[in-house]
Amino acid sequence: MSSIPYNRETRRKEVAIILAVFMGWMGAHKFYLGKWGAGVAYAVLAFSTIPLFLSAIDIIRLAMMDKTEFDWKYNTIPFMTPRKEDVSRREERRKGDWKIERTRKYFDEGVKRARGKYVDNAEYKQGIKLFTDYLYRQALEQFELALKAFPNHPEILFQMACCNALLEQKEELFANLGKAVEYGLSNVERIRTTEALSYLRIQQEYDRIEISGFKDWRLMDNDEEDVAISDGQSSIVEEKVEEVKEPLSTDDLLVELKKLGEMRQKGIITEEEFAKEKHKLFA
Repeated sequence: MSSIPYNRETRRKEVAIILAVFMGWMGAHKFYLGKWGAGVAYAVLAFSTIPLFLSAIDIIRLAMMDKTEFDWKYNTIPFMTPRKEDVSRREERRKGDWKIERTRKYFDEGVKRARGKYVDNAEYKQGIKLFTDYLYRQALEQFELALKAFPNHPEILFQMACCNALLEQKEELFANLGKAVEYGLSNVERIRTTEALSYLRIQQEYDRIEISGFKDWRLMDNDEEDVAISDGQSSIVEEKVEEVKEPLSTDDLLVELKKLGEMRQKGIITEEEFAKEKHKLFA
């Protein structure tokens, strides 16, 4: 006996609803959907009120069902339901492919949601609240808990990096922000503009990081840092700034103050020279 051809797109939800409305009391929609047993039961009880009640429920359920769910439930059944032994291997394989395709679709959507900016997590929300209250260390602890629930989530890593920057935790800042970019931070422009990351933008490594497209997050070793400081700061000691023609931006001011502080610590300038140069910056 040859198997009855299988067509996954035979049935339509609109037709099933119409049949349920006008002929639901005798099970017409059940026969249409391939539910032969239920259809016979409706027909047997056609002269009682039970089929009317049940068909009303079916109408509501069908109306609320989306197309994907309807196809999955009713269009994987041949229009004339054959005996199990008559279903061909080919049709079983097609059903299997449909299941795999549907599963992959939901998996891909789940990954997309997980990588988005929004994080539906109590610890993350608490971390944001603490951050806005300037409690950066406590906020960082909450973000670390959220990261356990959403490993390598770029938005959580970005918020952790902001806390690291405000706490001047340079190594942790570089590590977390590097991972955030690696795992798909949606907008790297935020690294340039977020106020909380001002500490990052005054680091010697920042120019190299920006040129690399925010991919090179290596820390300078001590020798490299000393050379960079000497090259960048010796000109400040030799150069006499008589007048500041334009006010410095916040980031530039932080850079100059950091350089002066490091020069004072290394003995390149005296306390008096430090105070004098600092006064010029704020003049």
